[in-house]
Amino acid sequence: MTHWRLLLVVLLGIILCIRAMEPMEETADMASSTSTSTPTCEAENPSSCEAETANDTPPKLTKEDDMYEKLIEWIRSHKLGIVSEKLEIRRADPEDASSGYGLFVKESVKKGELLYSIPWDLIITPDTGSYEATSFSCGTTRTLIQEAKKGNESSFYPYMRVFEEWDRYKAPLIEDWTEPGKDLLETITGTRLPPQNWREDGYWIFEWHKFCAGGSDELSEKAAMFVETRAEDALLVPLFDMSNHANGKAINVVLEIEHLEFFDGLAHRDIEAGEQLNHSYNLCENCGSRITSGYGTPQLFRDYGFVEQYPQRWNFGEGVRFDMNITPDKKIGINWITGFSPTRRGGLILEEEKDRLDRVLSVFMDLTKDHSLPTHEYETCKRYLHAVYTAVYSACATIQMDFDEKASKENDKLNVEDGSNATMDEEPSNSNSDTKDNNSSDEELEDAISEDDVSDEELEDDDSDEELEDDDSDEELDDDDDYSDEELEDYYSDEELDALEELKCDAWDEELEDDFEVDEE
Repeated sequence: MTHWRLLLVVLLGIILCIRAMEPMEETADMASSTSTSTPTCEAENPSSCEAETANDTPPKLTKEDDMYEKLIEWIRSHKLGIVSEKLEIRRADPEDASSGYGLFVKESVKKGELLYSIPWDLIITPDTGSYEATSFSCGTTRTLIQEAKKGNESSFYPYMRVFEEWDRYKAPLIEDWTEPGKDLLETITGTRLPPQNWREDGYWIFEWHKFCAGGSDELSEKAAMFVETRAEDALLVPLFDMSNHANGKAINVVLEIEHLEFFDGLAHRDIEAGEQLNHSYNLCENCGSRITSGYGTPQLFRDYGFVEQYPQRWNFGEGVRFDMNITPDKKIGINWITGFSPTRRGGLILEEEKDRLDRVLSVFMDLTKDHSLPTHEYETCKRYLHAVYTAVYSACATIQMDFDEKASKENDKLNVEDGSNATMDEEPSNSNSDTKDNNSSDEELEDAISEDDVSDEELEDDDSDEELEDDDSDEELDDDDDYSDEELEDYYSDEELDALEELKCDAWDEELEDDFEVDEE
């Protein structure tokens, strides 16, 4: 009996030991399984470990990112403020820390969809209470200065942070360029190509001092330049002023403004995810006189500091006003603005400027970034030289083609009137008929051409000072095509007259140059 009890105790002890060992084996198996299925970061796959750590950690916001997030939160905190969840403010190239910030859509947007609505009391307005756009927004600049001086006590502080961080000299207007940069630009424009008169005491700073009696301290001048480059008429509109400029198909924002109530931006068309928001600075419904005054690529360059992409608008005076764009077959095409037609003198001036720009190009290509010129100024000059040369060259070529077509029609017309035109099946009579056609009297030629010419009355307002911002004086803008030698000598210097005699443009044939005007396309 004692043996049985002893055996039973031994068996019970063995069972208890086995049960106690089972959890330890399971734990060991789990540890073994984990170690065999997942490689260690250090030994087998350190890059995957780094990637896993990076994915788990949210990207660190920069000071600018935080500033713009706070700006959007500020607008949304207003009971009437709306910013679509599909919008974001980010760098144009997220991988390039030097690229500028803009307003982008994160998801596709349908035409007519509301993008933002800015309540009127979040907009910086003139201290005079007048919202009429003038050459310079003095009152808006003064309001901005007052709010900036309040610091974080300003009710506009989230927007004031944007102003504080804005660097006037990071992408400066041409009046803030270095002297070598200004000299290079003047070499490109000469005395007749736009923009002109920007160097005299600083174009917009001069306006601020002269017309606004503005201060010359750093804050005042910075505020003046901020207003000039970002204001919509006389208004500083938060968020909206992050939109970029474009024309043509790139425009995707249309504005709806209710005075003293709201400033809305809506999708002008369907917008794809990732697109930047663009509106026109010169050809919009709210652009006023800019639409009709010939305000285009050179003036945008002067006032905002960039050379716009195609389509572009150019105004060289003397009726030479046109839009230029890339055609479907990847060529440069120009369209004359309705109501404008190049004068004879306009064509001669463009030919002379084309020759001058050829010489500038040969000099410019020898320049390098080592010529004590800031990179931004060098690159911007290069872009503008390319743009203005393309515009001048294309205009000259189009005037030439238009003239050839018109001259051909006029010759055909004269041949019909003389009864000397031969059909395709007829043998040419003899060279005398050609001689007769070519030696037509001045009176016959003048009468024939004048029938299709644009009248002086139709073009009497062609080059008025109000419409042509960068043109020459009233005396120089006479539309009369009958210029005497004395008038030309008064207009051109001896060197210019010599250059005109050497022009190789067949469009200005001596027989027709006094009567020629290009028909409006």
